[in-house]
Amino acid sequence: MSLKTETTLSYKRIFISILLLILIPVTANLVDRFVDQYDISLMFSFNILASILIMYDWNLFFIHFDRSRKSIIDTLLFVFIGFMLITLWTYLGTRYLRIDPVVPPTSVLVAYGYARPGMLIAYSVMSAASFGICFKCLTDHINVHNKEFQSILLSGLLYGLVYTLIFTSWQPILLARAYLFYAILTIIFAYLYNQTHSIIPGIISLSIVYLLIMVMPLL
Repeated sequence: MSLKTETTLSYKRIFISILLLILIPVTANLVDRFVDQYDISLMFSFNILASILIMYDWNLFFIHFDRSRKSIIDTLLFVFIGFMLITLWTYLGTRYLRIDPVVPPTSVLVAYGYARPGMLIAYSVMSAASFGICFKCLTDHINVHNKEFQSILLSGLLYGLVYTLIFTSWQPILLARAYLFYAILTIIFAYLYNQTHSIIPGIISLSIVYLLIMVMPLL
């Protein structure tokens, strides 16, 4: 069901959207000077800046939501496929690459119970929404509906690099492992987008996986 679309996002919008993504860890580090608990600081930053990002790109987000709503069967199918692929890759990445997703450890969720709802929302829905919106913005000028394999691969390599540099400590070996993890995660996301013409299935899939990673140890 590949569809060819025209680029609609201005370079200004792309730049501001990526800047908001960059500001998430930057703001978390600033807040952490006062809070002295990075996971809570990052929770605050995700919830605030991802909300701003969604509002700033609301037209984009709503267009993709509307596409998914109108193709609900395809959306549910690829949410399931995305969930399975992301779960498998997250397991392999955690076990063999030793790269943990950006979620708080169970000990933090237990120790700071008052902040748990905010952390669950921040590290699942807000994290996935910011990932998906900025993926679309950064790769908007790449035609992912023509020469599909090459475009999906290029999207993964490009956005995977950007996300790695934003959310990973700049240590060469760690960066290399994280880049492989996020590049393939983005390739999965790009595949879901290519098949549904919407970022919503990828956002939902990623949200569910991250939410289960946090919730399962608590049960």
